[in-house]
Amino acid sequence: MQHRTSTAKHNRLEALKRSRQRERKSERKSQGGFTFLGLLLAIVLLGIGLTAASEVWFTTAQRQRQAQSQWVAQEFVRAIGSYYESGPGGVKRFPKSVDDLLEDRRSGTVRRHLRQIYVNPQTGSREWAWVTAPDGGLMGVQAPVWQAGTESLRQPEFVYVPLKP
Repeated sequence: MQHRTSTAKHNRLEALKRSRQRERKSERKSQGGFTFLGLLLAIVLLGIGLTAASEVWFTTAQRQRQAQSQWVAQEFVRAIGSYYESGPGGVKRFPKSVDDLLEDRRSGTVRRHLRQIYVNPQTGSREWAWVTAPDGGLMGVQAPVWQAGTESLRQPEFVYVPLKP
């Protein structure tokens, strides 16, 4: 009889152990789910933050390119004005090409109104849209500028207008 009670006791203990193991497993599973949800939420919040930061960075970079583009356009206008005003013998005319701004040989000595052809910050190339003068020379440049609040590009003209005597 004692053998039966010890076997029954043993079976109850085994059943109790299995029951406790199942409880522990279910606790771990439920905690694992909360950890996963917490990690997922953290990743979503990080993604939203990075998206906002990238928009700010893009806007700042775009404004810097626009400011650089306007500065370069003003340098071209200054060089065109210098070329126009320094004509030998009082003959004032616009340069026929950008190369005339880099090397002006009209007076016998070389004069540099512009040190280099600047890179267009908006396109990354040295190509510019030039504004032609009535006599066929260059009187200005168009500098691409992004319009605020839109995705469109406009081309304002920066031109040298000579003063009338």
